[in-house]
Amino acid sequence: MRSVTRLLIVALALALAVGVTAAGVAAKTGKTSKHHAGQACNPKKTPPKGFTCKKNSKGKYVLVKSK
Repeated sequence: MRSVTRLLIVALALALAVGVTAAGVAAKTGKTSKHHAGQACNPKKTPPKGFTCKKNSKGKYVLVKSK
């Protein structure tokens, strides 16, 4: 009975560790995406090189390629 409980505890801990690792990898890869037209932006911050921040028809600020 005790070995079954220990096995369940180890399996739960392992599943939790794998889940946390996968979440960390997903968070890191999301920040490395390149900027593109239509991406949300903040008008108070400087936009990336080659883009300007403009308000679209829905009232949200998005990146637009500069000429």
